[in-house]
Amino acid sequence: MPDRTGTRSEIPSAICLVLSILPAMRQTRQLAAIMFTDIAGYTTMMGKAEQKTLALIKANKQIHLKWLKVYRGKWLKEAGDGIMASFASVSDAIYCA
Repeated sequence: MPDRTGTRSEIPSAICLVLSILPAMRQTRQLAAIMFTDIAGYTTMMGKAEQKTLALIKANKQIHLKWLKVYRGKWLKEAGDGIMASFASVSDAIYCA
């Protein structure tokens, strides 16, 4: 008879692995227009006036959020002075930009 030591303890971890990937398996593909933005001269601005630049970034974020809502965009990611957003249509992305 084969040795089955440890088999029962491996089952819960296998179930957890399967359950962890189920949400990804349920996702559907969709076409999207992606918009990337950044602030020209950001690095130089940070070197010269960090606090003013951080205030500008905060204001910039609020402007983006406002227009993303108007044009049905989805905020995906923020990196320093840049953002990445997606849109269901190219025209919405262009009008938002």
